[in-house]
Amino acid sequence: MNDFAGLPRGPGQGAALGGADDPRAWEAVEGDVLLSELEQTFRVRRDRAASLLRKLEPGSRDEAVFRLNTPEQVWARARGMLGAATSSSVLDCFPEPLRILLSDIEEAAARGVSIGVIHYRSEATPRSTATARSFDAEGILESIPGAILQCAVDGRQYLAALFEPSGELNTAFWTESLLVAGLGHNGLATEFGYTRLAALVRDGASAEEMRDVQREVAPLLWRSTPGFRAFTRPR
Repeated sequence: MNDFAGLPRGPGQGAALGGADDPRAWEAVEGDVLLSELEQTFRVRRDRAASLLRKLEPGSRDEAVFRLNTPEQVWARARGMLGAATSSSVLDCFPEPLRILLSDIEEAAARGVSIGVIHYRSEATPRSTATARSFDAEGILESIPGAILQCAVDGRQYLAALFEPSGELNTAFWTESLLVAGLGHNGLATEFGYTRLAALVRDGASAEEMRDVQREVAPLLWRSTPGFRAFTRPR
């Protein structure tokens, strides 16, 4: 109900405020005084609402796994994931997906995100990131027509996609389930670390070089991610 409905109306009447002691008493005021009063009331109510919202428990995450239906959806989702990354990301990229996401990967790395990329050809690898060329890369590319992309971010999001040789999408899904995303992140990080260390063993690297790789891989592991901390937090 309008608080002013019961007041008499007339030209030049101006604004009115209810009395502090008696809400039935009204006092004519200047317009800017009324606006100032409304502003103060709004600030008080806003601060009270913000305080209550801070006390609320965070909403539950959607544990569903969502299907992506077009290549455009895959690229948009992957770019969104990399843009939102705060801690780490691990990717398994065939050449074409890596070419498409190269600048997004480099931008995330420039923000300080730890990134590991499993790749299959050396001519298109991102700068300022840790990379590992997959074992039997050419054999894998020959045996799997089309292209594969896997992307895990912060132990919170995971995407996997298979593309046809034509570039059309065969199948893809994305999830922010802490369990599924965490397991996907863990699998990619473990494969990345194993690939790096196995290459050093093959090349006869020193123990210190292997320790350097272990230190490089550590920030990529699931247990180092905010998703893992959220997953293991007492419920």
